Amino acid sequence: MKGFISEKELLNLWEKKLSSIRDEESFNLYIDNPFCVQQCAYCKHTGSLKRDYEDDFSKYYEEILPAQIKIFSSLLKKKIPDTVYFGGGTPSAMSFSQMKNVFSSIPNFKKIKKKAFECNPNLLNKEKIKLLIENNFTYVSFGIQSLDKDVLDYNRRDNYEKIPLKDYIGKFEKEGVRVNCDLMAFIGEYKDNPSIEIKRVEKDIVGLVKTYRPSMITIYPESGFLREDKIRGAYLSRKLREMILKLDKKHNFGHQDEFLLSLNKDDILRGMEICYHLGVSLSSEELRETKKYDSSGPPNQSPVQNCLALGGFKHHRPWSYHGRDFVYHNLNEENTGFSYFITGEKEKKRPVFTNMDFI
Repeated sequence: MKGFISEKELLNLWEKKLSSIRDEESFNLYIDNPFCVQQCAYCKHTGSLKRDYEDDFSKYYEEILPAQIKIFSSLLKKKIPDTVYFGGGTPSAMSFSQMKNVFSSIPNFKKIKKKAFECNPNLLNKEKIKLLIENNFTYVSFGIQSLDKDVLDYNRRDNYEKIPLKDYIGKFEKEGVRVNCDLMAFIGEYKDNPSIEIKRVEKDIVGLVKTYRPSMITIYPESGFLREDKIRGAYLSRKLREMILKLDKKHNFGHQDEFLLSLNKDDILRGMEICYHLGVSLSSEELRETKKYDSSGPPNQSPVQNCLALGGFKHHRPWSYHGRDFVYHNLNEENTGFSYFITGEKEKKRPVFTNMDFI
C-alpha cells in the first residue's frame, strides 16, 4: 500500500484496527507542536520560528489542530489512548488559553493514563503548570540542555536566570508529576575536547541532582557531531559513558537499559548516538515504567504499538502507524489543512562501523 489516502479511508482503517486490537498492543496519541521561539544551533527537531509565522501559529492552535482532532474524535471516543505525547518543536510555546483549548478538544483527555509534555522552562508560568497538573499529566520533560550560560549562548539558547527553575520542578514533583531534564553532550565550543566537555556535562548532572532534584535526567549526545568523525565519535562516547558510570557509583542512578552504559567496544560502536536515561529518585523499574511513552516510537519496536499522530506544519510531518503493517504521515505545507500519504513500513537501521580496534 503506497500513495495518498483520504480521511474517510483513514478513519475506516483505524476503525478496523481498533475493533481488532490485541491485548498486547498499545494505542497512542501524538500531538505535534511544530513551532519554536528560537532556533537552537544543535537541534534536529527544530520547528518553524514563531516570530516568522505569528498568524500561522495562532491559526494552527485555534483552528487547524482542533479541527483535525475533531475529525478523528470518533476514534478517541471508541478507545481511550494508552498515552498522549505533546512533542515538538516547542509545545510550551502555546499560550495558556491555547493549551486549555487543545486539551479540552481531545475526547476523554483526563482519562488518558499517561500524558507527556515537552517544555522549554522559560516558556512556563504558574498558570500553565497548574493547567498541566489539573489535566493529570504524568510526565513533563524540561529541555535544559545545559546549566552553563556560555554553552547556552554558544547555541543561541536562553539561560534560566530569570525563572524560578527549582520551584517549577518542585511544583510538578510535589503533585506526582515526574520531571525529566534533558542535557546535551558535545554542543559547547570545546565539544571535541573531552577534558573540558565531559567535565562540563558532569557538572550539569551534579547540579541537577544536588540543586533541582528532577525524577530523571536524559543525556543526549549531539549525533550529527559524532557522525562527522566516527573514530572521534566513538572515543568521545566512551569518555561520556565512563563519566556517567563514575557518577553512578556515588548516586546509584536507575538505568532504563544497562546496554546503554556498556564499555564493550561493539556496544559503543552500535550505540554511540543513543541517549542515556538516569533515574535520580527512581529505581530502574520505575524509570522504565515512567519513560514508557510509546506515542513517538518507531513501528518496529516490541510490543506492537499503534500511534495516531495529529498536527504538522511545513517540514514537521508527524508519522502515524498501525503496528508494523504500514505508516503514513501528514502533509501540511501551508497550514491550510491536511492530506495523508501512506509509505509502507518505516525501518530504522543502526550504522555499521568497521576497523575501530583503537577503542
